[in-house]
Amino acid sequence: MEAPHRLNPVDVDRIIRSKPDWMNASLGRRVVSLRGNSTWKSQPVIDTVRVKLRDDITRVSVNQAMAASWRLNGNKQRNRFVFGDQAGAITKRTNSIINFGNDSRKDVFVFTNNVPGKPFNHMQRFKIKNFSREDQIILLNTGQRFSFKDIRPDGSLPGVPRLSMQIVSFADL
Repeated sequence: MEAPHRLNPVDVDRIIRSKPDWMNASLGRRVVSLRGNSTWKSQPVIDTVRVKLRDDITRVSVNQAMAASWRLNGNKQRNRFVFGDQAGAITKRTNSIINFGNDSRKDVFVFTNNVPGKPFNHMQRFKIKNFSREDQIILLNTGQRFSFKDIRPDGSLPGVPRLSMQIVSFADL
């Protein structure tokens, strides 16, 4: 596998918007990695980070980063959005939108962060758009996997608080 390298300013402008100064971005083979620098824990959680996948970039990996909200937009390929054990959204006012894109490719959202006794503490107001029959949600924080058949009529998932995660639209294929 190719070693990650720093994104050049042109790539950052094409893929990532509103990246705070405390967050580093690198580009590996097909993946954008967003990671907080050494001061990330002392930063206020007020930012909205926007990522729009382009070309052959198909994955977003986030760790050591808390934001008020995330806006992650997939492309027409198989996309994978991974929030590591030190990543999430903490907010009462804004939503994090994970847009799988209107395609027939398998897209996956993975959430790992787990506070003992409060597995959804860092997963606040995640909204999934364009969810289709091929797509999957993996919550490593609770050991659950969800597919299209698991979605309830109100867009919620079994065992997941509706304010933590909700499916808000389906792919129109």
